[in-house]
Formats: sequence, structure tokens, C-alpha cells
Amino acid sequence: MIDGGRNDVIESGPRRRWSGLVVTGVLVALVGIPVVGLLANREPAEPPPQPSRPLPSSPAPVSEERRANYLLPKTSRSGDRRILHVTFPDGTRARVSYPAGVTLAEFGVRPAIGVRAVEGGPIYPLVAPLLGQNGSSAGGPMLRRLTDDVGLWPKRAVRGRGYLMVFDFGKWTISLSDPIEGGPTFEQRMDLAQRLHGRTDKRGYLVLRAGDPVRLARPDELIGSVTFGPQLWFGGGTRPLVVFVLSPDCGADSPAPPRVDARRYVAVACKGDVQVAVVSGREYADRLLSGLRIELI
Repeated sequence: MIDGGRNDVIESGPRRRWSGLVVTGVLVALVGIPVVGLLANREPAEPPPQPSRPLPSSPAPVSEERRANYLLPKTSRSGDRRILHVTFPDGTRARVSYPAGVTLAEFGVRPAIGVRAVEGGPIYPLVAPLLGQNGSSAGGPMLRRLTDDVGLWPKRAVRGRGYLMVFDFGKWTISLSDPIEGGPTFEQRMDLAQRLHGRTDKRGYLVLRAGDPVRLARPDELIGSVTFGPQLWFGGGTRPLVVFVLSPDCGADSPAPPRVDARRYVAVACKGDVQVAVVSGREYADRLLSGLRIELI
């Protein structure tokens, strides 16, 4: 499936205005991600969920600074090829090589992965919005701080009802948005806020870990019909978009990658145990995929 399904859209493209968007299954709205909700229906958000245990008294503010929320990774040169070392958000590392004349690392890279608030519960996508908190789908002032580094925000009216959790992991801003129906309970939000931890590795990539009962999604785990295991997203916005998805034994029957923005994938290919999906012109996609090599290390 080239485009991951007609309705599996994660982030809105910059060239179109969307009044609403159907999302397959339980695929949820994320930071900068359109969800079913009409511009004409601007009902106020429901009252924020009430705590059943005390909130932190005087936590540090969650950052609202406008900043680029991606890494510009360093590359090396080997003959006519560029070498790039990447780390997926679950800590899996890979060596990537591609033709020196093809742009990839210069687009910047950011992480994405699914998370469960409890074993066997629904998967909620965690993503890094392109412009940090200012690129999120927050629809008003922060409602409350759940911990020193995690805030709870209302979603924009056009993004549907519900709430947005925004995590600050050092220089990285990560968002978890409520699905169309349901969402974490307050107790589950507190578990997510307190038991999901992030660190930056020596190359600048975000690596996440989760403590009980929270679980990170494993490769090929699904939200609806798409996979939301560990991923890396290169580019996006007005630039080409290249999605790396960890996919053991990647093949024609592997789950489809998520649609990150409103543009369609022009190509999806397997490079070892990584599925690669490209949104761009056909020429760029062909040049990249024909020379791209990925090896897990």
C-alpha cells in the first residue's frame, strides 16, 4: 500500500487548509495532526479531567519557546557515499549510507513511537512536532502541569475534542494527543507523565524508556491498519519527507507506514529490517531509494 491508506494522516501539510480529516481505526490526532472536527463546530473543550491524587505543587514551567524540534545529524564521507548513524527512539541503532549527491540528513530528523498507558491498552502515538510546542495542536493556555516536564493542554477546536500532553525531554518536545474517542484516564496520564523518560544520546537522538505499567510500542505494532513502532521522520513541512520504520523481516506484507502529512507517499521500500516511505517528487524518491542502504548495528 503506497500511501498507508487514504485516511491514515498524521500531520497537516502546509499547502492546504483542512476542515476535517477522517482517521483510520484508532489512529489519533497528534502534534500538528488533523483529526475529525469541523471548522464550523467550535464547541468549547470539556472540563479538564480531575485528579484523584495531588498534583505537583510548584513545578518548573513547561517550555513554550519556538524552536526547531529536530536534529541535524552529522554525516561522514566514504568515496561517493554519505554515512549517517541513527538511533531510533527505542534505542535501536543503524548505519545508513546513500549517494553523496542526495539530500537526507540536511532535512533534519525527529522521532516517533507508540506508547501504551497499560499493558494491553490502546497505543497512543508520541511524535516530535516540527516546531516544538509552537508546532503543536494546543488550543489554548496550559490547563495544568502533571509533572515538572509534562503539561496538559486543550486541543484546538478544529482538531477535535480532548487533551494534549506535551513532554519536555531536554531539547526535545514530544506530544501525545487524545484519539477521536476516549483517551487516557487521569491516573493513566499521571503514569505516562511520571514513568515515561527520555535522554539524548551522544549523537543527539532522543531515546525513550518506560516504567511499569507504561509500555513503548514494539516494531510492527498497529494503530488501526498502520504500524507505530519505533520510527524516524526526516524532513516534512514544505520539504520532502522520508520515514524510517523499524520492521523486522520487512516485506510486501509488512504493515503500512503512517501518513505523516496530507501528501501521498510516492514510494515505499524495504531496506533490510527498515521500511522506508517517501513523500517527494518521483525523481528524488528514485534517486534516494536506488542508492539507500540501512544496516542495524
